[in-house]
Amino acid sequence: MLTKKNILFIFLFCVFYSFSQPHTKKYASTVQGDPFFTSVDFELVDNLIIVPVAIDNIKYRFLLDTGAINLFSSKLAYPYQIENLEEEKDLKFDIDNNNNTLIKMSRIVFGGVAFQNNIGVVREMHNNLFDCYQLDGILGSNFFGNVILQIDYPQRKIYITNVFKKLKIKSKSQRVKYIDNQRSPLIDITLQNNKRISKDQAIIDTGFNGIYEINIEKFSFFSRTNLLTQFISTDGISSTELINNKDKKTYHLVKVPTLKMDQFTLTNFYAKSTYDYSKIGNDLLKRGKLTIDFIAGQYFFETLELEDIQNKIPLLSPTFYQNKLIAGIIWDEELRTKIDFDDQIIKINHLPVNKKEPCELFSLKNENSTFTVLKKDRTTIEISSAKYTSF
Repeated sequence: MLTKKNILFIFLFCVFYSFSQPHTKKYASTVQGDPFFTSVDFELVDNLIIVPVAIDNIKYRFLLDTGAINLFSSKLAYPYQIENLEEEKDLKFDIDNNNNTLIKMSRIVFGGVAFQNNIGVVREMHNNLFDCYQLDGILGSNFFGNVILQIDYPQRKIYITNVFKKLKIKSKSQRVKYIDNQRSPLIDITLQNNKRISKDQAIIDTGFNGIYEINIEKFSFFSRTNLLTQFISTDGISSTELINNKDKKTYHLVKVPTLKMDQFTLTNFYAKSTYDYSKIGNDLLKRGKLTIDFIAGQYFFETLELEDIQNKIPLLSPTFYQNKLIAGIIWDEELRTKIDFDDQIIKINHLPVNKKEPCELFSLKNENSTFTVLKKDRTTIEISSAKYTSF
């Protein structure tokens, strides 16, 4: 018999449960029908995952980016059946709000599986990133919100299923949280310097081709507590082609003694600070097999137990700003006395930037490149890993 006390308890439990569950899953793509298990081959180009999808039996190239929402080029989206979602006022996606239209695309086939109700952003994609890789869009984390995604980097295989036991994973699961509506997976990682140990929360971001970037507030805390003691600080600009370029800010390049993710340990590498969430990228993930169970809220990373990186400190981190390639962030102290962060790079390896193919700009390696920089006084300086030469 239900007493008033029992009814009150059930009511409070239901209220608590409803508020504690992620409401954002309603924006995830859906898969209907019987249990499935399928695989897809992918390309790993400059540490970015490129996958094939089909819309109305026409093949397209998409970037697989678990740090983003679904994104469709306007050229691709509008010929197909879409639904405008301007009335959805509660959506919060990690992308700027300029020149974006939120839509629902009815059907996308990936690995022979039909994903429906695909919510994403439509925008123009005339930029170097998409021109370089000939991309038509992005499969974001909300695309996989109702499935289990496994990325086997060494084998260049992606597996998707809605039945966990099909994957035969032997390692222990780790919990994962999700960020807002785009469902980006947020995990706990461990940073260690001798006996000092602390936690960070980082996005598993397959659209990031680096190893690790650390949130600026976390960096401040770790440096105050002497967990991170070796770093370079400087002002500059860091941006991507998909997000509005930001104003000048202070960035830090920090040496990470030890990073632990699940059973994997990475040592002695440099990471840049970011004003966004901390994130783990493909330069780390490519060392193993990543499984994200979006259904149960868990992940697995199967790989070798320890790897020592010993990467080098770059001279600078070039970036795009107002349709120009600029120095961006200058890490080298001596070089900062010779050029400014917003000075334009006009040549790479003696060839004008406007003559370069877009892909060449996204695969720059400081140690292999010579930059010709145009200074504000209209003189130029040539920069390589070995020397600086003024003209």
